[in-house]
Amino acid sequence: MQKRILTSAVSALILVQIADVWAAESCSAEKLDLKLWLKPGQKFDMRLITELKGSETIEGREEHESFMFAWGMGFEVKEADPNGVASVKVTYQTLQMKVIRAGGYHVEYDSTKQSIADDYSKIPAIEAAGVGESFEMKVTPNGRIIELNGIERMHHRISEKVIGWDEKYVKTKYYERHRESLQEMRRLNTKSYYSQEEIKNMLSDMIMFFPGRPLAIGDSWTHKVKIWGKNYEIDGTYIVKDRQKGTVIINLTANRTPEEKAFSWVNNQGREQRFKIVGSCKGSLEIDEQTGWLIRSRVDMRFAGELIEKAGDKKMAQPILQQEVITVERME
Repeated sequence: MQKRILTSAVSALILVQIADVWAAESCSAEKLDLKLWLKPGQKFDMRLITELKGSETIEGREEHESFMFAWGMGFEVKEADPNGVASVKVTYQTLQMKVIRAGGYHVEYDSTKQSIADDYSKIPAIEAAGVGESFEMKVTPNGRIIELNGIERMHHRISEKVIGWDEKYVKTKYYERHRESLQEMRRLNTKSYYSQEEIKNMLSDMIMFFPGRPLAIGDSWTHKVKIWGKNYEIDGTYIVKDRQKGTVIINLTANRTPEEKAFSWVNNQGREQRFKIVGSCKGSLEIDEQTGWLIRSRVDMRFAGELIEKAGDKKMAQPILQQEVITVERME
């Protein structure tokens, strides 16, 4: 009798284990329809933190720089068409920043604690003037930003705000003599800092791009990842890693190898700079399955190499290193 009971118990345990395996396999094989499910009235308050550390060797001396920008951003879905393309109002809510550059340059700012009137000479005026400003974007269910509206009007509001501050707080003879040219410079710098390209770069860190097909746990796809201050792109591989209580976890990897060619761009002084770099990018992103919106993410990029510049007939190669961490999180 005891033997019969023991046999029954073992059989029941085996059946439970088989059921667990079937359930696990069924869950892993289930396809996920990952995309932005946006509806009018939805609101998301997010914080984007970009931390950048770099160094380069100039005339045998290593120079270090570090940047930290934390934008608090508000997203409000205004409408969505039958194809799922959503119009979303985007508002710059808060700004914290800390910048240290070679030569002793150091600035810190927190819009939640500092006032323009506190010490205007130490305020990053163009960045600070963006707080409270907004524009609208149109985004597809796959996460592709197809249109930005109200950018020029925002440029005008920001530049006029900064010019007004200058008029009130800058009491120098130099400003009086060069008022018009300095005001025009403010307008140009505003357009550059809040350009459509820069705004899209920022939004691409906060809005997930989906491949437009059903995905199961373990499935992957490729999409471009911007590196090196958003000036260059490499292929990134995204893989659906897990699914937990309505949250989908996606891992990101990307690499640049020594065999790849140098890339280049023209800097602010009009000089062409070439970069020969290697390194990697790793990230983890948590997606709300119900809306497709980011819950949190962290992407860590580390690259090293050489900056190659021409000096007459000679080429100069300077060792460079850059680390960048991009974090997105929900604001409380």
